[in-house]
Amino acid sequence: AITSEEAEKFLTDDIETIEKQMTPLIRVEVTDNEWSALVSLVFNIGAGNFKISTILRLLNSKEKKETAEQFSRWVFCQGKILKGLQDRRQAEKELFLKIS
Repeated sequence: AITSEEAEKFLTDDIETIEKQMTPLIRVEVTDNEWSALVSLVFNIGAGNFKISTILRLLNSKEKKETAEQFSRWVFCQGKILKGLQDRRQAEKELFLKIS
């Protein structure tokens, strides 16, 4: 078992690693909400998948609306759509599109 403080540290370290992997891949300005939504996505799908994804290509092409639509494509686990992933992707998409 680990303490809540240890769990928080593990999460923080994981997020920092994800952000370091994402930073060189994103070549356009993003808002804080867009960044947070993308971090959540990449935390789940991995930086390798993100690097070769349509969502990154559209983002770097400044196609923000089309980028947002790509979140809903990442809902599969072993070939099956998972409701939990659908919910997560919808929340990420809404955050991505949210004007702060």
